[in-house]
Amino acid sequence: MFKPTKFKIWYCHRVPGPRFEREVPDPETGRLLLDTIYDLTLHLFNNRMIPDYCSAGGVTYLDEDGDWVDYHPEEWEALVS
Repeated sequence: MFKPTKFKIWYCHRVPGPRFEREVPDPETGRLLLDTIYDLTLHLFNNRMIPDYCSAGGVTYLDEDGDWVDYHPEEWEALVS
């Protein structure tokens, strides 16, 4: 069974703008980083420091074919353990 070994996060603060991408050691670290980014973005919005944007982000892994594939939240538990 294939087990991914390369992971990265991606985040786009203002869709359809450019994506920020960074490699991470595992999906749990990626999820924690994204949660922090989301919390910071909400803090900035709630304190009227930035306007409301359409943001998006996720964790991806490198599959057997060399393609970056998005995780779906329901898959995270199975792939982390």
